[in-house]
Amino acid sequence: MINNSSGRMDINGSPFALKAYDSNRLIVSDIPRLVTNNRPVEFTIDASKAGEGQLEVAINDGLVPNQVKALGNSKFLFTFIPKTTDPHFVSIKFNGVLLPGKY
Repeated sequence: MINNSSGRMDINGSPFALKAYDSNRLIVSDIPRLVTNNRPVEFTIDASKAGEGQLEVAINDGLVPNQVKALGNSKFLFTFIPKTTDPHFVSIKFNGVLLPGKY
């Protein structure tokens, strides 16, 4: 609603709903530092306190396939299988924002 000299006037569509998020509130857990070829690697991401958003995970820039399983309450289990002895890097984005650090 706006107050002006002639009184109050409604604004179409108001009140407006806003959604906020904080990618720093994502919790990444259980990423092992040492892995074995052809053995599944699992880690979890808890997005329950980060707000609404799109979670994206890529292993080696998407060259290594991964699977995701919703655990409920905005918590997810990610799994991938390394096929080489090369280093594997996990990149995590929330609403297009890359989380800092290397996983």
